[in-house]
Parts: sequence; C-alpha cells; structure tokens
Amino acid sequence: MKNLDWPEAIWEAWLSFEHLHGSVDEVDACLDKIEKAQYQVNARRAKVVYHISLLLIQVCLYYWVLGSGSVPSGNACLATTHLCDSRN
Repeated sequence: MKNLDWPEAIWEAWLSFEHLHGSVDEVDACLDKIEKAQYQVNARRAKVVYHISLLLIQVCLYYWVLGSGSVPSGNACLATTHLCDSRN
C-alpha cells in the first residue's frame, strides 16, 4: 500500500470484510494495521505538501527578485501570493 492514490478505499473495504467474515481479534488486528498505515500515509502527505509549499515560495520569490512587478497569475502562486506581494 505504499504508493496508492487513495488507500482509504482499500482500508474501508478490508474493514467491512473483517466485520462481515472475521472474528473480533481479526477486526482488532485490521484496525491496528489501518491505524499504522494511516499515520504513515498522513506523514507522507504532509511531507509532500511541505515540499510543494517550499517550491511555490521559491517560484514567487524568483518573480519578486526579477522585479516583474507582480507574481505569476493562476494557481501556481495563489497560496503564497501574500508572501510575494509584501515587498515593503
């Protein structure tokens, strides 16, 4: 489950299967494994968001240093426009 786009769907299906066909111990084991996997996925997603934020800041700062007078339009710098436009 390392690089699935949406592992939550698999977790839900697995948990549903265990509720229907598994024992209490199997449901508990499933919940434990899902919790561990959720922690790993959330940590990986947070790391990706952090790195994307850094890249967006670099793009905005690049345009700011060039002195183009404005940041690029569109979604690329939307999240960091407030950083790029505060040139006081």
